[in-house]
Amino acid sequence: MSGDTDLEETKRRRLIPRKQKRRKRILGKGPISHYHVVTQLNASVPELDGADIACFRALLDRVSGFCGVAVRAFCVEPDQVQMLVAVGSGGDLTDRDLIERARKIYPKRAQRGVISQEWVEAALAEGGEVREAMRAHIGGRMASLSMFMKILKQRFALFYNRTHGRYGTIWAEIYRSTLVENAPRPLATVAAYIDLRPVRVRLVDDPVDYPFSSLGETWNASGSLEGHPVFEVYLKSERLHRAEMEETYRHHTLIGAPGEAATKKKAAVQEGLQEGEILTLPKSGIIGSPAFVEEWIREHKEMYFPKHTKRPKKIPGEDRDDGVHSLR
Repeated sequence: MSGDTDLEETKRRRLIPRKQKRRKRILGKGPISHYHVVTQLNASVPELDGADIACFRALLDRVSGFCGVAVRAFCVEPDQVQMLVAVGSGGDLTDRDLIERARKIYPKRAQRGVISQEWVEAALAEGGEVREAMRAHIGGRMASLSMFMKILKQRFALFYNRTHGRYGTIWAEIYRSTLVENAPRPLATVAAYIDLRPVRVRLVDDPVDYPFSSLGETWNASGSLEGHPVFEVYLKSERLHRAEMEETYRHHTLIGAPGEAATKKKAAVQEGLQEGEILTLPKSGIIGSPAFVEEWIREHKEMYFPKHTKRPKKIPGEDRDDGVHSLR
């Protein structure tokens, strides 16, 4: 009898697969961590039009300002969004700082039970436990990658559903994030990959012609890379590193390449050559120099892959052995 029961249980398990546990997100350590983030629209949702994308772009500025997350590169496509973001430790914010940030996403007044600017200001002015509770509530939404993505996706979904007369989720799944080493070459490579997306998916022939990306936005404003967040914000004073980053960036995005070489590279991207011939970022969870990836493997082997041997692997499209690597 017991044997029959065991047999039935075995059959049940085969017919009804157990829910897979989602692997813990790979997070950085230190005062600033960079991540390549990808989130996609649900297949049942029509592609975003220009007005939708413009709204998302404006919302991105407001939510990043509230959360204290810096967007170093971005590309808002009709069916997905890719970003390179920098998340800091947050630090000690004054009440005035919290009020200024609250003004970026909360309405001035709202119905009872809904957080508003007035509610935040009143709670902070009251002091005591009320003030501390409000500081904890607002502060808990800052300097967090997961909270940044949650607020951004939820608020855009509300706008989209209200505008298009629909309800329900518009996002396909939880966002994917990859830890990027806080170093010049990895950051330039990831930013280049993101800004090259409009050519790769055949939205335009030249990446500077797509207005909803960090490269297109910068180029339309200045006619050059001047003002691009990767260069102007993060490594503005590091001239040697900046030169290396700009060379890497131009190589991958076709910017400044000789006419014939640029034409061949654009054709390669558009035709989708075999792996290794064009720049590709694997879904490995971590990207950086060989030493950075090797150190991470040593520290986290028992947690992530105790039974397997992992080594840094050069990403497709990388032409230097000491360049950008990943776990796979």
